[in-house]
Amino acid sequence: MIHPKLDYLRIRQLRLLVMLNQGMTLSSAAEQLSITAAAASLMLQELESSVGHTLFTRDRRGAKPTEAGQQLAARAAVVIEEFSLFEQETIAPKHRTTLRLGVIPQVMIERVPHIAQRYAAHYTGGLQVQEGTSGELLAAVQSGQLAAAIVRTSPSVQSTEQTRSLQLDVIASEQAVIALPLQHPLAHRKRIQASDLKALQWVLPEPGSYIRNMLTHYFQVNQLGTPQTALQVTTTVQALWCASQMGLAAAGPLAIIERFSKDWQISALPIKLGEPVELGLFIARLS
Repeated sequence: MIHPKLDYLRIRQLRLLVMLNQGMTLSSAAEQLSITAAAASLMLQELESSVGHTLFTRDRRGAKPTEAGQQLAARAAVVIEEFSLFEQETIAPKHRTTLRLGVIPQVMIERVPHIAQRYAAHYTGGLQVQEGTSGELLAAVQSGQLAAAIVRTSPSVQSTEQTRSLQLDVIASEQAVIALPLQHPLAHRKRIQASDLKALQWVLPEPGSYIRNMLTHYFQVNQLGTPQTALQVTTTVQALWCASQMGLAAAGPLAIIERFSKDWQISALPIKLGEPVELGLFIARLS
């Protein structure tokens, strides 16, 4: 059974004891512990009161450990070592763990490098990124497979059963537009009518994707029928690249088109596909 007074022992007291036993002065030990010399002296008195023994004799030359002080200092060193291991096993792993983040493909290009830099100091295990559709990634966050996900969001997405248990942080907004290779006749026209788009051949992402839905809706609103799909790919980024190589039309976020306009020789047309859409960081709510 532990003596009642020993319940009040503190790790800082034991560290002070070990430092003094190793020959450090009270002032230098206090400095390392970020306390005043007076506070260190009081701490030592409290320690002696707790154990019921004189641990140091004091004179002009400083504090000299008694036999009891030496014995307790040796045991305190073991306790401090064990406590350090305890810290590593319980606190440090929070910072060593890998941050598992889900992203839509566009975010991989635009934001993941910045996110990796931001969290590198906090997660020494690194950043693990998983690409997918918004629905897939939100389901993975909800099930605990991912810590967070950056996806496109809207009031309709936020009100679904899937996202009610998640916390949302809106981080950006994006405008969807139409892109054409620079060699296309429409690429340099300042004014374009909706009817000009009807004859275009398109590279589009899979049905159900955000960009494809917006383009289809634009065609329906303007009574253009259905976009003529020449090639279907997996992602919007792939669609833009393939369109640039094949001389076809594509649609995508304005930021991505501007980012690759020079390298891919593509240009954004002055036509907006609906209202800007927000990018949101979804994380599990703390219980």
